[in-house]
Amino acid sequence: MKSWLAQASWEELLNTRGPTFRNLPAAKKENLNAARAMDLMIESPSLIRRPIIETGKTLLIGFDPERYRTVLGKRGKGG
Repeated sequence: MKSWLAQASWEELLNTRGPTFRNLPAAKKENLNAARAMDLMIESPSLIRRPIIETGKTLLIGFDPERYRTVLGKRGKGG
């Protein structure tokens, strides 16, 4: 998690659209910062936006086929 936060902001990693976040008590959603967001994501891993792909150079967060093609390159059948 810390290595992800070194490559991306907590705002990119925290899934605020899902039911887990929406169902959090208001007090847990207020005044979020990197440390508080990390604690929440450790406490409830479903708060982490998925998928996360580590390429060694880049961290791809969320499903974005066009960005996958750009970063990972186009691959034909069979790899």
